[in-house]
Amino acid sequence: MTGRTPMRAHCAPLATASLEQKLAGSRPATAAWQEIRRIRLVSLVQVRAVTRPDGAPTATSPVAYLSVYSTRVTVTTAGRTTDSDGITLQLTRSRGRWLVSAVLFY
Repeated sequence: MTGRTPMRAHCAPLATASLEQKLAGSRPATAAWQEIRRIRLVSLVQVRAVTRPDGAPTATSPVAYLSVYSTRVTVTTAGRTTDSDGITLQLTRSRGRWLVSAVLFY
């Protein structure tokens, strides 16, 4: 097995190598992971809509932009919360597939 965590292993095929490297460098501290485990945090995300961002350039063959809107349900030992989120992504076409190459707005 590689040095990837299970989440990274699931997400890596959807991101460019450079984005994967960048995100790996901004991992939460060990104490943060321990707290997540202690409170048994689980987050489930349901995508509500995917749109082309207002003012974004028209998709070209190698690059496209998407805004993804979702509802996130987080459950911990303290209870359950529901939040709505939006994220804007840059996608790059590589070997016939679209990969996330940048997180532009969160």
